[in-house]
Amino acid sequence: MRNSVEDLDILKCLHVQLKPPKAPRIIEVHWRVPPAGWLKVNTDGAAFGSPGLAGCGGVFRTSRGFFKGAFAVPIGKVYAFEAELAVTIHTISYAWNFGWKSLWLESDSTYLVALFKTCSDSVPWCWKPA
Repeated sequence: MRNSVEDLDILKCLHVQLKPPKAPRIIEVHWRVPPAGWLKVNTDGAAFGSPGLAGCGGVFRTSRGFFKGAFAVPIGKVYAFEAELAVTIHTISYAWNFGWKSLWLESDSTYLVALFKTCSDSVPWCWKPA
């Protein structure tokens, strides 16, 4: 069963017993304030397929929660991890160009966070700086 109204109507007319998928796990997330003078940027990258057309974006906010800036970038045909990596590269580049040196980067990619924590250089070769 899919989650479209049309599918539901058809299945009901045919007296088919429905077995909807389980709901995803929902986790409550609270926005944490960065230290005074810092900017917090919430980022995300996504790909439609594996690989597929992808894009990324981020929203910069001050330590008081005020909007400072945002960006969205189409990336092309890449894997989801590459989209997450691209958003991090774009985020750091934008922050540097605007002179924002104290940056709190938030990402939902555990693999990307692990790369930063270990200072790993095991990223796809096409994303490494020359």
